[in-house]
Amino acid sequence: FEHLILECEQPALTAILRSRSLTIGRNVEFDCEGRRLTGKAVDINPDGSLLVTGSFGEKNVSSGEAVVLV
Repeated sequence: FEHLILECEQPALTAILRSRSLTIGRNVEFDCEGRRLTGKAVDINPDGSLLVTGSFGEKNVSSGEAVVLV
């Protein structure tokens, strides 16, 4: 997998990350401005952040901030 990361252009890398993600489609919890929000992870943005939707609308969550709920 590492060789794919080094050789890929950005759109291809984002597509690979989407296809291998165990988070997309699952409920996640994350901190936003001192509040704990829960929403559904729906995509990975080109910058690598996670797109999460919920009652708050859409938020881009940086890596390490979201926790998958089981």
